[in-house]
Amino acid sequence: MYDVLRAYRDQLALLETQTFTSPQLLGLQAVVNAPGTVPASQLIGQLASIVAYFSMRQSTLAAFFANNLLFWDFFWMWRLEAWKRKLGGKLATMLDVVAEVEALVSLAAYQFANPMYTVPELSSEALEFTAEGLGHPLIFSTERITNDFSTIGAGCTGVVTGSNMSGKTTFLRTVGVNMVLALAGGAVCASRLRLSPAQVYTAMRTQDNLAESTSSFYAELKRLRLLLELTAAGTPVFYLLDEILKGTNSRDRHRGARALIHQLHQRPASGLISTHDLELGALADELPGAVTNYSFNSTIEGDEIRFDYHLTPGLCRSFNASKLMQLMGIAIDVSAD
Repeated sequence: MYDVLRAYRDQLALLETQTFTSPQLLGLQAVVNAPGTVPASQLIGQLASIVAYFSMRQSTLAAFFANNLLFWDFFWMWRLEAWKRKLGGKLATMLDVVAEVEALVSLAAYQFANPMYTVPELSSEALEFTAEGLGHPLIFSTERITNDFSTIGAGCTGVVTGSNMSGKTTFLRTVGVNMVLALAGGAVCASRLRLSPAQVYTAMRTQDNLAESTSSFYAELKRLRLLLELTAAGTPVFYLLDEILKGTNSRDRHRGARALIHQLHQRPASGLISTHDLELGALADELPGAVTNYSFNSTIEGDEIRFDYHLTPGLCRSFNASKLMQLMGIAIDVSAD
């Protein structure tokens, strides 16, 4: 605890003495340099010292003599209470300032460490996300495949189909993580990104819960209910739904996914849905301009499956599940197709 408080003290001391031009940093500096008060770094330093002296009693022999001869615990408890009265309940505010400064420093360091990343542009259009050269920041640059993607306006859904391991889920995560970085004020892994403020909402890793008697399918339904409640409240939402309704049979999955897309079409929301259900692609004809089909494809060369990880307009026309099962030793009669 002493080391943590000492680190807070040093951070606050830097914040108190630095010269800033940013209005946000000047505002944070004004909080810790309030006129007529003891500097925040000094107060945190005093608390660190009190904690350090309290920790000396962890030695049983030292605590015995200190408490019996010097009333050690009583004295430092008195000092702690005096410190609390002097602080006047401002500790939480100071720690909030430290947390915000740490977040800003982290975003700045991230941008400095990635000079090839770009600063996103804010759009006044409703639910715009327009990206060029968009990639996932956690994939090494030598292996990263980037894509262009754009959607503008509420009620728009991109249906992403593709074979197994072709990149559907990674692309949804790529969009999501770059949106979060952009809306937090950070640089993004793209050559250009323009977006409007929105609540990012995902349903990607829903799991069952034995303690709550919840199946993975029911857990996903609860996530989707939260999405509908959020959009019903009028909040602009950009949703990312991976392998939608995968926990049920194909007929119910198609019926439910189709109904959900129609419902979201009437809400202040747009986003991406990945699926193996190619029949959902027909929604592009039912809701022209609102539903757009995208796909990731693969090719099979002998016993090798090759992926290009490029986002392609239209439905997926290449499949590899049978080949993957064959490679795992499952006897698949492909001639029966």
